[in-house]
Amino acid sequence: MTKSGSMTVTEWLLDSDPSIRWQVMRDLTDEPNDAVAAERSRIATEGWGARLLALQDPEGQWGRPQLPAWTDERSAEAIDLVESKRDPDGRWPLDNTHPGRVHFDMEEGDGKPSRWNTLRAMRVLAWYGRRR
Repeated sequence: MTKSGSMTVTEWLLDSDPSIRWQVMRDLTDEPNDAVAAERSRIATEGWGARLLALQDPEGQWGRPQLPAWTDERSAEAIDLVESKRDPDGRWPLDNTHPGRVHFDMEEGDGKPSRWNTLRAMRVLAWYGRRR
């Protein structure tokens, strides 16, 4: 505690969930490894970690989260944008490449089909349920 009786930032972080606390212990307070491991092991049974794991169904699947209604509209807008970028051949082009130095070129350049962009876009569409 500080002289005024309030917590320091580190104390505030330690007065928290195990998922935060073990990292503070490891990275900021240099606690012994066994103490850090013991705190980390509490994540699955206490706090946020336990709450998250409780959402898993008996088959180990997570399902689709129940999102507020406004997110469906915003998600649809984002999906429409992703789909609008697709070329007629079904691939997505590279666009807005980094203007600086790169270690090596992975794609053929702006406007050309991009394997990475196509993979990412197809993953998003599959997730959203609009796979073609």
